[in-house]
Amino acid sequence: MENDQSFGQDGQHFAPEVTTPQTRLIQEKVDRDSFFVPRCSACKNEMEFLEGDVIFGDKWYHRSCWNEVNEMVKLLT
Repeated sequence: MENDQSFGQDGQHFAPEVTTPQTRLIQEKVDRDSFFVPRCSACKNEMEFLEGDVIFGDKWYHRSCWNEVNEMVKLLT
């Protein structure tokens, strides 16, 4: 005879997870809010990583923003 109950390693019963449309929306919001979205240190826009983008220390730059920052540094030195 099949048993519908689930048991963990320590023998404790686990209740089946109940998902409603409301709980799914709440979980999606939590997932979205807790996800780190890197921003360019120069323009402050979200990063969509493309070839040529730069990570310098703990700062992230779009390729075009990095080129501008680099040119400013050259002018100041």
